[in-house]
Amino acid sequence: MEKEHFEIILEHMQSQFKIFGEGLEGLRNSLDSFKVEVRERFDRLEKRMDRIEIIVRDIKRTVGLLHTIANDHETRLQKVESQLEDHLNNHR
Repeated sequence: MEKEHFEIILEHMQSQFKIFGEGLEGLRNSLDSFKVEVRERFDRLEKRMDRIEIIVRDIKRTVGLLHTIANDHETRLQKVESQLEDHLNNHR
């Protein structure tokens, strides 16, 4: 009787281990597909960040050019104002 009882318990434990192993395999598969999905998302984000960095660099360059142009126009305007003032002072 003890042997039969032990065999029943052993069979039950084996079936529980099998169920546990199947659960682990399912979890492993879920984790693997989650890792793939996360990696794909990060890859897409990295590509977007690369494009954003290029856009920001272009904007900074454009702002620098606009600043240079604005400074040049300011210098020219000051020169014209000075000449106009000189002209008005000479003709008073």
